[in-house]
Amino acid sequence: MEAVMEAVEAACPSVGTCSWVMAVPVISADHISVETEQMLERVGDNHAYLHVATYEFGWFVTVPSERLEVDADDDEMPPDLLGLIDWARAQGYDWIRIDASGDTIDGLPTFE
Repeated sequence: MEAVMEAVEAACPSVGTCSWVMAVPVISADHISVETEQMLERVGDNHAYLHVATYEFGWFVTVPSERLEVDADDDEMPPDLLGLIDWARAQGYDWIRIDASGDTIDGLPTFE
């Protein structure tokens, strides 16, 4: 996170030149199942709990500030996606990018 702050300070050396800068982790799509990928493609930004933006290699997904309380059988919030969101919230992120070439996160399950 320190490197991010140094980059922000270099890009915005004076107060007011950048009104908003955010970091978005790029997480491997291996952390979600094929079924979750299909659900994100099918539902897109009509998701019941999240904003989802689809692009050629994956998805941008919002990270709600509060943990989502959902039914265990809710097909729009499968455990693998909920785990990614919980991880991102714990790291302080507002968005995640799920990408075929993203980083693999230790401690999160993978579905290869």
